[in-house]
Amino acid sequence: LIIAAQNGHTDIVKLLIEARVDLNARANNGVTALFIAVQQNNTDCVKALINAGADLDAATSNGATPLLIAAEEGNTDCVKILIEAGADLNAQTNYGTTPLFIAAQKGHTDIVKLLIKAKADLDAPRTSDGATPLSIAAETGNTDCVRALSEAGAR
Repeated sequence: LIIAAQNGHTDIVKLLIEARVDLNARANNGVTALFIAVQQNNTDCVKALINAGADLDAATSNGATPLLIAAEEGNTDCVKILIEAGADLNAQTNYGTTPLFIAAQKGHTDIVKLLIKAKADLDAPRTSDGATPLSIAAETGNTDCVRALSEAGAR
């Protein structure tokens, strides 16, 4: 299932779902088929897995969730799908990084705006150093992210 999702083979993903394979089976580093489909921006596979009941918030061994990897990779459509499905907006990695934090760090302004609109925690500090989405956007020079976060009331 993971390999089919990675390669965007939606028909095979659907066949495996019908065969009742474990939707949340994990590879060695803890990734699931949903995580890989999101990482590869295979939106049809993402939708099929979510519709079949895949765990939206299954985290890898470092605590990364599908929403976090979508935010990191700039996969806006996957972010939209996951938000609509009810993914945890504020799930943190083992270092305290949230999807909003990583989107602000990477300069993915559209994703920052989506997460703001969905009511993600604007000021959640990264536990490893206390940096916030606003401070990391400023540090990395992402002007549009700084603007969006400031206008939303981030500190």
